Amino acid sequence: MNKKTISVMIVIACSILLSRSAASQGASTARSETPNDLAWARAFASPEKKDGDNKWDPHFRALMRGSFPQRQSFWRDHGKFPSVPELVEEFIGVPGGVSVDEDRYVTMDGCVPHACSARGMVWIDTRGSGKPLVIFVAPEDVSTANSEKRAPQHLWLYASDQLNWQKMPPEFVTSLARWYEAYQATWAKYYRMNVLMLTLVEPSGLTYDLSPTLFALDSHTDGAAR
Repeated sequence: MNKKTISVMIVIACSILLSRSAASQGASTARSETPNDLAWARAFASPEKKDGDNKWDPHFRALMRGSFPQRQSFWRDHGKFPSVPELVEEFIGVPGGVSVDEDRYVTMDGCVPHACSARGMVWIDTRGSGKPLVIFVAPEDVSTANSEKRAPQHLWLYASDQLNWQKMPPEFVTSLARWYEAYQATWAKYYRMNVLMLTLVEPSGLTYDLSPTLFALDSHTDGAAR
């Protein structure tokens, strides 16, 4: 076999390898852009389902299990810390409202059974492709006096993906403020949320302590310390 033949064979082999690599990258890109069919989540706001107990929907439960691998350490149940997907079911245990903004952003809320002053919220970006962004919000009392009308609270935000805490999705910020205002309007006579801090928890477990001012929640605390 002469040198010219060897060179031709090397060129052919390299071309094959490059073609396989390009095909592999194309397949990877196609997988990352797989369309999402989250019409079931938007349907929660329909007249037929908006008053239903949607947390038991198998699609919803699967989405929660796939979205929140991080752990939580503020809520105990029978001496154990439930997983975040279990916590979602607890904090929207009594169904509240469901809304859809721009035919894309779904917000669900509810409260803990037998303790409806503890209300949770789930926000889902049902974008057409890629991994859905899901954020779960739950309050923690930081005062031992649960009967305090202005007990300070700590809001926990669990995200299904890494987020820039300095530039949170504006649609989520809008939904959070609306949820917060509805909470205050419903419970102001008995129990008023006084948010002192928020903590964003990424899927890796990395946490960021944030100020309520980032979410325009401070304007609803009636001058409470923050």
